[in-house]
Amino acid sequence: MEITVKDLVAYMPMSQIIEALDDNGDGVLDKAVWQSIVDANQRRISDLFNATAIPTQALHLCQSALLLLCASTLYTRRGFYGEANPLHREATAAMERLTRIASAAEPLPDATRGEAITQPAKIAGTGAFIL
Repeated sequence: MEITVKDLVAYMPMSQIIEALDDNGDGVLDKAVWQSIVDANQRRISDLFNATAIPTQALHLCQSALLLLCASTLYTRRGFYGEANPLHREATAAMERLTRIASAAEPLPDATRGEAITQPAKIAGTGAFIL
């Protein structure tokens, strides 16, 4: 699983990301700090699966959870703890879901399951299918 600092912009402005990752106060994010945050949160996810390979069907969920956990960690580094952290609940819910999947209490997402729309669109005269 790999995420970048740029992926975090969906959760917080770059100026706040830099602030959260600038431990030496030079106005530039510290790459070592970022890497340690990613590594720690990857371990949290890997540990759920007992360090075995994460099932392919769960990779997307793990990737999303990693991004949420890292963004939540940045909010914590900026002083937003517990419920004051805007991503606390979402990150907690993601980890709880992964815990259920890893313990087989919840089935793996079915990557092959999909839905096909086979009825014509109900738009007069188009004869098109709804996508």
